[in-house]
Amino acid sequence: MNPSVLFLAAALLAAAPARGDDYRYRQAYSSPQQTRVYVMPPATYYEQQQRWSDYQYQHQQAQRWEQDRITQATWQSLQVQPVFPGTRPGAEPRRPPPYHGPTKPPEMSDSNGIYAQAIKDYVEAHSQGDFVVDDSASGRRYQLRLTNVRSDSVRRLPSGEMAGCADFETTSEPKQALDLDFFLSDDTEDWSWQVKKILVHGVNGQLRYAYDSSNQIVAAAPAKARTSASVPKPSAPARLSAEVALKDFTGDGVLAGGDTGRLSVKVSNAGPGPAYAIRLALETLAPVSGLEIPPGAEFGDLKPGQSVEKEVALSAAEGVGEQKLGLRLSLREGNGFDTEPVVIDLRTVPAKPPRLEVTDIGVGRGGQVQAGEPTEVSVRVRNAGAGPAEGVEAVLNLGSADIFMSGEAKAALGTLSPGQVKTAAFEFFANKRFKNGQTLPVSLTVTESKRRYGLEAYPLRLVVGKSAPMVTVVASKGKPAEPAAAPVVEDVDAPPAARTPRDPDAYAVVIGIEKYRDLPAAEFAARDARSVYAYLTEAMGFDPKNVVMLQNERATLTDMVTYLGSWLADHATAKSRVFVYFSGHGAPDPKSGQAHLIPYDGDPAYADSKAFSLQRLYEALGKLPTDDVFVALDSCFSGAGGRSLIAQGTRPLITVDQTSRLAANMVLLAAAGPDQISTSEPETQHGMLTYFLLKGLRGEADADGDSRLTTRELFAYLQPAVEREARKRHVAQTPTLTPPADKLGSKGERVWLRLK
Repeated sequence: MNPSVLFLAAALLAAAPARGDDYRYRQAYSSPQQTRVYVMPPATYYEQQQRWSDYQYQHQQAQRWEQDRITQATWQSLQVQPVFPGTRPGAEPRRPPPYHGPTKPPEMSDSNGIYAQAIKDYVEAHSQGDFVVDDSASGRRYQLRLTNVRSDSVRRLPSGEMAGCADFETTSEPKQALDLDFFLSDDTEDWSWQVKKILVHGVNGQLRYAYDSSNQIVAAAPAKARTSASVPKPSAPARLSAEVALKDFTGDGVLAGGDTGRLSVKVSNAGPGPAYAIRLALETLAPVSGLEIPPGAEFGDLKPGQSVEKEVALSAAEGVGEQKLGLRLSLREGNGFDTEPVVIDLRTVPAKPPRLEVTDIGVGRGGQVQAGEPTEVSVRVRNAGAGPAEGVEAVLNLGSADIFMSGEAKAALGTLSPGQVKTAAFEFFANKRFKNGQTLPVSLTVTESKRRYGLEAYPLRLVVGKSAPMVTVVASKGKPAEPAAAPVVEDVDAPPAARTPRDPDAYAVVIGIEKYRDLPAAEFAARDARSVYAYLTEAMGFDPKNVVMLQNERATLTDMVTYLGSWLADHATAKSRVFVYFSGHGAPDPKSGQAHLIPYDGDPAYADSKAFSLQRLYEALGKLPTDDVFVALDSCFSGAGGRSLIAQGTRPLITVDQTSRLAANMVLLAAAGPDQISTSEPETQHGMLTYFLLKGLRGEADADGDSRLTTRELFAYLQPAVEREARKRHVAQTPTLTPPADKLGSKGERVWLRLK
């Protein structure tokens, strides 16, 4: 027996679902004929993974049958038993045990036989008495009985599908014969075979399409709906006209691979007489590949003044190439009152797949995972591909019996357009068997409707007692994005390779507040802080033990007072380098004109007691013994929006002085002017100032190419970059440096990092 035949013989799983399940509709939109099947339970699956095990099983069965046959013969020849002295023979001779094996060797069948059986199983699983289908071309519903599966008609299509024809007949009068083509595909995530579509191939011997020599579906000459003898003769002429509209096409008559477009055809009869047996005929002017086009559609009869509208689906295969085609549409009327043909120019283009990627992981309630306490985790998913991702879902996977969900494990994200970002939020808790420093076996699976461009079990790398990790962007297997569809955004979260020497006297306080207790969120502020922390500790020479990061709930007013005040005062020395970074909301005090940083538990309505004023910050930093203090504020204080808040009932755009009383030992980088707003970018998932600051540190700001990034170089790069990007968003934002760059003196040459 040919091993390939034996291999294919095991493809069928006879796991037909129960018939008692509820009815559901399954709509197959593919041409040449759109067919609706009344689906009982889901379609039978044919798992390719089982082929080898089934092949082995059948051979084991055959071997067992042969062994049992030999055993039976041997037993019969050895029934005489010896009789020893002092014993008596049994009352009757011993008999062999009952035989439970197969009565004959397993039967092998070729692939055609397997396919025929697959159709029979599918029809049985989706029938309750009759196999019921709706034919959109004729608008008829057929109640059918399977009469024959043509095993010799099985063909493998260029798309990788298997197709074959089955004969049915109607169970009601008048009897009609239908040919249905069944299409199976293994283009699934688990490589299992399943029925993808069912097309009406022919009715009463009149075929609606044909296969060419390469097994491509081509349109055949459409059969007339009625014979001329059955069409009534009119008493007055009909005058037909048609309006055709393209729906779900990309651009002007463009259909991308894997998409389905619709032709909406509205037929009207403006004549004095009725129109009979109206049929729309579709045909291409030249052969095309990878595009399924129905031969036409039935419109029935129209009385004078009546109109009817129908849609015809055109489907492009996933692997279709770029090609132009002319599609001829004509209306045929039973008595010859046809319309003039119309040619529509269409074009197919290769598919533009989505590309899903995880770009950020956030942990609420202190920013750390604590054993025995609920953990809120948010994961940002971005579509960096050129095509939309539909039906996107994110599922949190718990890889241990010691971790428990306290909310839903699935988050529906819907459709993600190219470049769009959405957040999936979950809540879980781990018991105290997990100790500090242990990584939780928690992962994320992201799927979309086509089951091709998702992420499988992406590890979140959450560590007990530590903040959420920085994300190295991992994408699905879709093709890279085209710049026009999804702008290319540099990933600045990973620090650059640097050779900056470690400075044991460098200290930093990094604050990022994205989620507030009682206020709107400041988008991406926590991500800003995590990125700045990574740059400081991995590329800029700061020892991690000398850097404090306050994030969300950990950035209360008390925390800010402690670490910006006494903690820095206790550690900084005359030779210390001090870096302070804040990303979050700012607010003006309309009474005093002072600017304030808003802590996690702050309230701009009571800024004097529930916010941290810049005056207080400058005074605390001015008392430090070092003359090397740098402050970066990705916030604003105008009250006009962005990362700025204002007390309710107060008019925005209050002019505040954010640089007054700046001590001589300080340099201040502010995201915007006193009457401007600071903005964030969904594409980069950072505040605009922070994004270009980090991008500059990656080498963009190295104007002289010496691999040494200085304060003066950084500001010279980021100020025009932020202004330019803000203008694209119709926003005025100009970062400021105090003292100005031309008055920094030696401080302007402070080296932030040395690139390798």
